[in-house]
Amino acid sequence: MPIPEHPLIRRLGFVDGATRDALLANARVLVMPSPYESLSMVLLEAWNHGTAALVNARCAVLKGQVLRADGGLYYQSAMEFAGALDYLLDNREAAAQLGAQGRAYVDREYRWPTVMAKIETLFAEITRQYSSARNPA
Repeated sequence: MPIPEHPLIRRLGFVDGATRDALLANARVLVMPSPYESLSMVLLEAWNHGTAALVNARCAVLKGQVLRADGGLYYQSAMEFAGALDYLLDNREAAAQLGAQGRAYVDREYRWPTVMAKIETLFAEITRQYSSARNPA
């Protein structure tokens, strides 16, 4: 997407991991305008740094993640976007709280022990169903 010329916008392009982490850790808010996400890694990375999110409500996945995490706000119109962004920028404590809640969501849902336990449960269920289908009672 074309990036507008504006004195407050700096186009960085791709950055290395350390730079990305520093940017996310020091950001006041992550804006994720895409209406086409299946899972947003940058959203999870921002929450991992305690950064609040502002996402496009037209993307059900992003809106759902924000609602489950209570880690940010979502918008549907330009007016809602401006109001939500102003709120997050003007209310540092509220933004920090949303970011902390996002981090707690990442801790609860996406840390390796949790992910591996979910995968093991899935495999056990598949194995059980397969065994039941091959050996009906």
